[in-house]
Amino acid sequence: GRVEAALRERLGALDLVTLVTDKLVASPHLDEVLESLIQESTGLVQAERGSILLFDPREGLLRIAVARGIPPEVVENVRTRPGEGLAGKVYETGEPQFLRNMGSGAAYKSGSAMILPLRMKGQTLGVLNLANKKGGADFTDDDFVLARIVANQASIAVHNAQLAASWVENQKMKQALEIAREIQLRFLPQVAPAMEGLDVAGWSVACDDIGGD
Repeated sequence: GRVEAALRERLGALDLVTLVTDKLVASPHLDEVLESLIQESTGLVQAERGSILLFDPREGLLRIAVARGIPPEVVENVRTRPGEGLAGKVYETGEPQFLRNMGSGAAYKSGSAMILPLRMKGQTLGVLNLANKKGGADFTDDDFVLARIVANQASIAVHNAQLAASWVENQKMKQALEIAREIQLRFLPQVAPAMEGLDVAGWSVACDDIGGD
């Protein structure tokens, strides 16, 4: 009955959290974690379509990182500006949208969709989009709770990936500065020049890791 169905959903949510937590620990690849999230979450809430969009700061646009039930050419080509469409508005405002009884439409043929921001420490990183519940029904309040769990897990995964990427870039910069410092030191005289009647000494300390003239 309804009690058993609700219990199955809650157990499914726990399984999803466990799966993603295991993925976060075991896999350093963000794509694998997000792929698992979208695959399990669409099955859990019976969504025909699902996607996770991430903000690309270089383009200033949202791009689909992973998707299910969406043609590959759409995934490849779709770009969304912050504030444009439902996903863009959710990204810009940081407020989720739970849409029901929308009627027939090209994007949401069942008339139901859940669009949630991926937020971490006050920053919106992307958007989770789940649409078209199988059988033509509307998503339920329990579905929305599950979607929030998925969005939270995705936020953690994206945030961790960004921290890892930042650490790698910092290490590269540190290594580059060290190489530059060594090169600059080679331009300095290794021994004091010999000058008759004079004692010559020198000392050079850069104010930063590398220094100019």
